[in-house]
Amino acid sequence: MKTKKPVPEWLAEFRASEAEQSAKLRADIRASVSETINKYAAEAEAERRKHAAEAEEERRKHAAEAEEERRKHAAAAEARHKEVEEEFREMREFLRILSVEVRELRESVRLLEYTFGGFAEGEGRILEIECMAALRAARRIGKIAIDEFHHGMTVTRDNIPVAEYDIVGFNCDSIVVAEVKRRLRKSDILRFVEKQLPEFARYFPHEARGKKVRGAMIYKYAQKNGKTGNDPVQLALDSGLILLQANAKNELNHITKSP
Repeated sequence: MKTKKPVPEWLAEFRASEAEQSAKLRADIRASVSETINKYAAEAEAERRKHAAEAEEERRKHAAEAEEERRKHAAAAEARHKEVEEEFREMREFLRILSVEVRELRESVRLLEYTFGGFAEGEGRILEIECMAALRAARRIGKIAIDEFHHGMTVTRDNIPVAEYDIVGFNCDSIVVAEVKRRLRKSDILRFVEKQLPEFARYFPHEARGKKVRGAMIYKYAQKNGKTGNDPVQLALDSGLILLQANAKNELNHITKSP
């Protein structure tokens, strides 16, 4: 068995010194690296905080601008809301006033209708009575001799008038049903020819039995609008009606052609 030679003292000291320097160098390197890392970390943290502060400042700035814009819009919306409420209030007041005016106008119209309607109806009755007197005196309607006249033959159902014939003349073989109008209109003629005259025999079957029913129109004025085919006088003649016109004295003239 070999024995290990002892290490020289100088070599041991050299190795110890070398190990000490190596340990110190490693410690210095670690310290330097750690310092650099800490420096960069501090700089990065400072940069992060700077960016965070800037971002927060920008966020607050945008938030303040947004809040200011919201307040402006809210103020504008509130102002518009008040304007709309005022417009609605004015509109309601206008409608209330208009409603009152409409009611007053309706009352005025009803009063006018009552006044002038009653006047027109009264004048129409006077015209019927005077025409009746003229026909009685002439004892004829147009060229048809009449033995008996009736004024205002009315048909009622449940005490409600459903039809009225102004003047009706009778002879042995004919009946002349006369409608009296202050103003002769196309609509009056059509209604008389198409409805009133055909219904006479149904309403008065006993009187009309075995007799020919003729129609007549007695008028004072004829309404014209200047259009072809709208001459009520010609329409009445074309419809086979006996046509009599009352003059200013309510004397009757037999009309045989349109003027």
